[in-house]
Amino acid sequence: MVNYSLIALLLGRLQMTTLDALRTYNKLAGSIFCKANQKPSFKDGTFKATTLEKEVQDLVATKKLGESMLREGDDAGLAKTFVYAVPAANIAHLRLFRSYRVRENAGANCKIWGAARATTAAPTFCKRITIADDGGALEAFLDGGLRFNNPARLVLEEAMKSFGGGSKLRCLVSIRTGHPGNIGLSQPDAFQKILPTEMVGVLKRIATNCEETAHELAGRFRQLPDRYFRYSVSHRVGSISLEEWKKMNEVQVTRKPTWKR
Repeated sequence: MVNYSLIALLLGRLQMTTLDALRTYNKLAGSIFCKANQKPSFKDGTFKATTLEKEVQDLVATKKLGESMLREGDDAGLAKTFVYAVPAANIAHLRLFRSYRVRENAGANCKIWGAARATTAAPTFCKRITIADDGGALEAFLDGGLRFNNPARLVLEEAMKSFGGGSKLRCLVSIRTGHPGNIGLSQPDAFQKILPTEMVGVLKRIATNCEETAHELAGRFRQLPDRYFRYSVSHRVGSISLEEWKKMNEVQVTRKPTWKR
């Protein structure tokens, strides 16, 4: 699994080239998702979140493009970028961290490193992070993948807010991180019987959300050729986890287009 939110920040907010973003991501992953950065098993999260924070802070300082997600001054001609997370208290509601202004539901203008932390706060990997909104209210966040692992619909909604309903869609590209295989549910063992039902529901939504969204958009753009592109990697790469960063070469050599609408 590749954390595309981090890559989005590198490409969009920090204005890197594709090659520079890939190199930087590999460096970040090597520092964050490694044995040297692992925490004791009794602590929250597998990896030290402070390492990610420092790495991103240092990177932001070298780029000299501002520390906050929201760009200062004129951003004409620059890619509009957002990443998202979910409140730990209620994962039904997304929070978007944007590089651009919107008229309604603007959300908190946090630091870039804060957005990076929130969108990587996946359970068992990094602990949740608390971020203050513009009014000073504190809110704890988890990785947005718990609610939306395929943000293609969100992209369309954000485009509508930014460019208006009269704008013409040129192209929508969706990048899939692979599929680990068939999803089923076997007879529960002793551990599964004590697994909270709330978590079961969360896992079920994650498993179904990605492909439901992909199929919906494929049908939506069926009569509009060359508008919707869905790219993926091989099924076996879908089982690569975040901490297996050394397998990035497998992702790079096996990626292939799956749908073109």
